[in-house]
Amino acid sequence: MRKELEEENKKQKKLLIHQVEHDTLTGLPNRNLLQDRLTQSIKKASRDNKVLGVMFVDVDKFKSVNDSLGHDAGDMLLKTIAGRMQSSVRETDTVARLSGDEFIVLLDGCKDVSDIFIAIKKLVGAFQEPFFLGNESFKITMSIGVSVYPNDGETASKLLKNADIAMYKAKSKGRNRYVFFDQEMNEETNEHLEVEKSLNKALANDEFVIFYQPQINLQTDKIVGFEALIRWNHPTRGLTAPGYFIHIAEESELIVEIGNWVIKEVMRQIKAWYDMGLDPGKTAINIAGKQLESAGLVAFMIQSLRESGCKPEWIEMEIVERFIMKDTSKSIALLKRFRELGVDISIDDFGTGHSSLAYLKQLPITKLKIDQSFVQNLEESGADRAIARTIIELGRGLGLKVLAEGVETKGQKEFIYSSGCELMQGYLFSKPIPAHDVELLLKNQAHML
Repeated sequence: MRKELEEENKKQKKLLIHQVEHDTLTGLPNRNLLQDRLTQSIKKASRDNKVLGVMFVDVDKFKSVNDSLGHDAGDMLLKTIAGRMQSSVRETDTVARLSGDEFIVLLDGCKDVSDIFIAIKKLVGAFQEPFFLGNESFKITMSIGVSVYPNDGETASKLLKNADIAMYKAKSKGRNRYVFFDQEMNEETNEHLEVEKSLNKALANDEFVIFYQPQINLQTDKIVGFEALIRWNHPTRGLTAPGYFIHIAEESELIVEIGNWVIKEVMRQIKAWYDMGLDPGKTAINIAGKQLESAGLVAFMIQSLRESGCKPEWIEMEIVERFIMKDTSKSIALLKRFRELGVDISIDDFGTGHSSLAYLKQLPITKLKIDQSFVQNLEESGADRAIARTIIELGRGLGLKVLAEGVETKGQKEFIYSSGCELMQGYLFSKPIPAHDVELLLKNQAHML
């Protein structure tokens, strides 16, 4: 009897240790066991003068699969992915699950980096075949970041951190690829984190400012509106254009806060201009993808219009084409809500995304903006001239206004105007200017009438 009890105790203890060290869903080693194995492998690699690979693997777009299938099916898919990963590595390697759709592959005792390349190729190869769930098949891709001992770190935590940094680089390059860590990447990541921290401070310290770029109607030679463009009054860099910081804000949740600040500030400014008896026409406000996806945008717009006293017909929401195409039926419903408020909607960067003409005619939009990448080369490129002309004809055929942005030369202006588009903005007319300069422009225009 006592022997049986001892056996039972041993079994329970073993089970408990297993649970502490393994992921409950997939049965793979978890972070605890991985840390332990990685530390042991580092000692061994150091002793045997070998290299060691750490692959940080993130399943691309798993969240959208999970959301569309439901969590049970998502869990089934994770189990299948885990199984396929395990069967594509050597017995001596470790596949661990960190959390959600993040896995680590520890490649033990490699002679050199070429062994690591072989392992990556095998893993990627294993994902070429689709995954099946019920009657549906899925093509799953991965973003993989790779760090190598001893080059990229001599401790478990350093190797994991650097593989993670490399994985994010793979994601930012467009997913479905692997990227090896390097020192430059580390510096880039540190700068990225610094900018993110500074952006938080910038919001708190009111360091942002709005510049406005005039939009001209060539038929009347009058300003008919503006595009509101954010600038950062950086404490050390001075006045900084969005190219430096906006992509970092978009990767974090900060873009929603910054975007909301822009909406409020622009509405306040427009109301002030109209109260002065000026006529700025319509002002376009750029709306980021994450703002569109945030649940409270419609309510926030209504509240901001009410608080500022700005009329909906004084503003236009400018949305990048690719965000609309991400989920067209959702976009159509959302944009309809804004049109019902009386707000105009323009599609920015038109022609650079993946618009389907079938959806374009369903979208409740009022304006297409020809992207400056087509405008820039109009004088040299026949293809760009054809694209610009097609967008103008398409817009007019759908009863939309068309505006060309980035107009910098007389030749560009004349081609666009002769092709039937009279709305333009660009350095040929004016660069983006601060609010007090807008007042002078509008007062001068009023005197000339």
